[in-house]
Amino acid sequence: MTTIYMVITDSGDGSNSIDIIKDLEALEYVRKLANFEVGESWQCEKYASGDGLQERALEFPDNFDVDAWVQKHFYGYTTMEDFE
Repeated sequence: MTTIYMVITDSGDGSNSIDIIKDLEALEYVRKLANFEVGESWQCEKYASGDGLQERALEFPDNFDVDAWVQKHFYGYTTMEDFE
């Protein structure tokens, strides 16, 4: 089973976006951002979005090409490099 995480973000203009995260280190960092423990104010607000962190785990069978699915539908993963 492969697990990835879908995180709803606040775009700041009344709209929302979705970040797809595979790396647990990046997910933990997003959780800290949502709790205003790290990062810049605008980053924290992006993930707190007024309702707190909105995250969902998506599970896929091992024989499913999750990376190709993410690339096709979301253009890639949010990684720790995106926060540097």
